[in-house]
Amino acid sequence: MLAGLIRCGRCGRRLVVRYSGPKKRVSYTCTRGSVDYAEPLCQGLSNASTLEELAASQLLAAVQPAALKASLAAVAGVERRRAELTRQWQLRPERAAIAVDRAARQYQAYEPENRLVARELERRWEEALKQQRRLDDEYDRFARSAPAELSDKALSSIRALAADLPTVWAAATTTPADRQRIARLLLERVVVVVDKASERVDVTPYWVGGAKNGGAASEEPAERLSGHLLRRRPVQESVTLDYIVGNRVRLLAELNHRQGVVRDYVRLVVDGNATGMYLFGRPGTAKSHTVNEVLKTVGKAILPQRGHLTPIGLFQLIEENPDAVIPLDDVTAVLDSDVARQILLAALESPSPRDRTRTRVVTYRRKDEVRRAPFRGGITCISNRELHGDDVLEAFKSRVLIMNYDPSDAQLGAMMLDIAETGRLNGVRGVGPGERLEVARFVMGEMLRVGCCFDLRLFVAKAIPLYLQWKGGRTESDWRDLVSASVEQHLVEMRHTAPTRAEEMAADRALVHAIQREYPTRQEQIRAWMSRPGKSVRAFYRRGGKRR
Repeated sequence: MLAGLIRCGRCGRRLVVRYSGPKKRVSYTCTRGSVDYAEPLCQGLSNASTLEELAASQLLAAVQPAALKASLAAVAGVERRRAELTRQWQLRPERAAIAVDRAARQYQAYEPENRLVARELERRWEEALKQQRRLDDEYDRFARSAPAELSDKALSSIRALAADLPTVWAAATTTPADRQRIARLLLERVVVVVDKASERVDVTPYWVGGAKNGGAASEEPAERLSGHLLRRRPVQESVTLDYIVGNRVRLLAELNHRQGVVRDYVRLVVDGNATGMYLFGRPGTAKSHTVNEVLKTVGKAILPQRGHLTPIGLFQLIEENPDAVIPLDDVTAVLDSDVARQILLAALESPSPRDRTRTRVVTYRRKDEVRRAPFRGGITCISNRELHGDDVLEAFKSRVLIMNYDPSDAQLGAMMLDIAETGRLNGVRGVGPGERLEVARFVMGEMLRVGCCFDLRLFVAKAIPLYLQWKGGRTESDWRDLVSASVEQHLVEMRHTAPTRAEEMAADRALVHAIQREYPTRQEQIRAWMSRPGKSVRAFYRRGGKRR
């Protein structure tokens, strides 16, 4: 059921599904690093039935509260669309009748001696009559084929079905493929961590839209997992404003512990003990702020680089700052360019142990020139997405420190309250502490109400400016209405943001490389590629498939 959705919580790779025995017992293993790079076996689940049962219970629990509402909304939508279609069909014969009447009046008004005009007007009249008959016939067919209005009995059946989704899920007529399709509609991915010292499995489902909640495939309490900074997350639905306020000190301590690891990684780069780091996680968690706070304390850092950075721009940045720590914010756009990736690889190459200056030579080649620049500094890369895909990206990952910075909503809520009290961010200093706390509590309440992930930017960059605008008497609406609209729009953007062309191409290239590693022959590779919707043979070669 979860094939393709399960990811390893240790290395971030997708787990491979296997079927064994006469009963086709399902197991998941993280073998990509072992197969491709001779790394030790990461982790695996020999019997995934418990995991799939947990995922099924989470799916049903997530859908159950909204099931009846969704079914009634679907009924209303069907009725509304049918009424709109009926109205459109009624207008078309009316327009055709008007055209026939107009053509008839024109024909009857012509001068008899003008035969050419008479023939043309007669032809137009006949065409209008034919069009009218055709539309009448089509409207009759539409009326016969249109579904009948739902009766009270049908509505009762829908309500009963929505209230009994577990029975539908477990019904013999529901195939495994049906359950898999339902899972893919609701789940973006499922991250698992196996505690090798016990039979405990830590499970974190990530839902479509950005929400997540934790679970476990055993009854034992969550523990620290063999040196990994991975803890079981509290169930997302249990997070309330009172919970965040009551546990604020503990939540801030947990968040500070995670941020401490980030700060230590940055210091390793600053001190020259690492050439770079890659910090990724969902937006709005203060990743850039945490990194920049450390870089402000040293003299080697330069201003963070945001937005699009071309390969020559990246090279010039390295060339002009050979001893600096270069922070690249939103590095995903840089990694989309093959040339920029090669420049990054050269800058992040581990220096020779005998070279005390830790110098790496970065080369940029153009048609008529070759430029080289010595680089002794470091690079901190920040992104909203994890790295996975082709061999070049894997080589990039092997050169830098990597951390998935993904604090819980409760921890971010505690941080939001701390920012409101202390005013330690520039964006909130124009408002008093009491007002900031009121705004912070309202923002958190709205995010909990609509069910979106906590985002510090909604408080600092949106709610506070809206409050200031309202306080200055320059708004028609109350500040609460403005903040509510901003939170709801944020949720819409999270759910409906389409991937860019560069993101689609990068995903296609990663898919091609994964297929080439998995299938030995060209025929098998093309067959696996074309099994995806909308994929052609030409696209396979354009995205990096090798011709033989």
